Amino acid sequence: MNRVFRALSLMVAVIAVSCAAPQKKNSKETVSAPVDKMYFLAAENCIYNDENAEFDTLSYVVGMNYGLLAQSTYLDAGYDREAFRDGFFEVLDASKIDYNAMRNTLVYVDEFGSTRYVPYMQTKQRNAFLKTINPDAMTVTPILYNEEFNEEKVSAAMGRYMAGQLRHMQLPLNRHWIETAINDSYSLENMNMVDSVMRISQADFRATMGSHVFSQSIKDRLAEKCDKWLKKISEKDGICEYRPDEDSDVLYYRIDVPGGDVRATKGCDSIYFDYALYNSHGLLLESSEEMVKAYDRYAERITNDESISEEQRAKIIANVDKMRNEALSGGVIVDNLKQKVLAGCVKEIGAGGKMTVWMPASYVPKGSQNNAYTNDGMVMTINLRRVVPQKEVASVPMPTITKRVPSKSTATKLMVNAQ
Repeated sequence: MNRVFRALSLMVAVIAVSCAAPQKKNSKETVSAPVDKMYFLAAENCIYNDENAEFDTLSYVVGMNYGLLAQSTYLDAGYDREAFRDGFFEVLDASKIDYNAMRNTLVYVDEFGSTRYVPYMQTKQRNAFLKTINPDAMTVTPILYNEEFNEEKVSAAMGRYMAGQLRHMQLPLNRHWIETAINDSYSLENMNMVDSVMRISQADFRATMGSHVFSQSIKDRLAEKCDKWLKKISEKDGICEYRPDEDSDVLYYRIDVPGGDVRATKGCDSIYFDYALYNSHGLLLESSEEMVKAYDRYAERITNDESISEEQRAKIIANVDKMRNEALSGGVIVDNLKQKVLAGCVKEIGAGGKMTVWMPASYVPKGSQNNAYTNDGMVMTINLRRVVPQKEVASVPMPTITKRVPSKSTATKLMVNAQ
């Protein structure tokens, strides 16, 4: 659940600069369309409710998936079933998805996982191993929940986020059978009872998920919807197109601010930029600002983690601060970038320039937060703060970095003896 150390790699995998020339659909020097228009795709609500409908295998399997996932993930840690169900159907029944709220939920769930659940489970598992071979080495198990992260809040947040993921997939499903499956899962005392309690066996469950939820037909349908979205964007004023080579898909960009005359023209040049990355519906996946916040949250947890030595803490904090400063500076040498996807786009703006880029699913890094299997496109905003040509690298100082000052939490740390 912890995405802190994946954020930088995703950024490097997506941002790139090369010397290939873009193909301009519109050669206007100025953009007539509002520069803040990102043309996000409206999310359809494909969920319907029919209590009288015959048993719907796909809807039941989807509900079973979320019910079992929530159960198995936090079953050992305590779980508020009613809060999860309320949060899940709050989002599932909403007329439209609030992507700002969904982003906040994602951050909340991630932070709970990285700062509380993972340390809790790691300590319990370690103590279970040491109990029979070296009991003296056992350590106290940290309290899992606190005022900010209690059973009700965490369970409801998980429900909201899972429902948001389901809505985003845009599958035609019957709410009645989704809810029935979730309710059935609540009667499970352990995961060994699935076949005897649920209306679908585990074997049929896996087969249905593979043949329908992750099927190629769904991928193709969503890819077609994404292509139609990009085609409409291509017809907007001020939009340019870029194709790295004849075998690659077209991506589209708009120059919002041209910038100065200094541009990255060589692979050894350095670029310094801020960015924000969204899915096609407007969900913020990550950004320069969010990366720095993620590093700060992780460093704060390490600072207040009394289960590690001062020497270990110092090494980890030093490494986190290094990555945080790299994220703040936003500096990358062009040749060190892994892909050339945005090559012809970025070189079209100079230092101080800004642009918006729309990319098809083929450019989405596999394994990213965007759930690449859904064939979703992406929208990226780029603020190119500075370009340092090769001959200037040695003489140009690094940007001033705002120092993070970690502080010990003043809150009382509640600890319990290892079980």
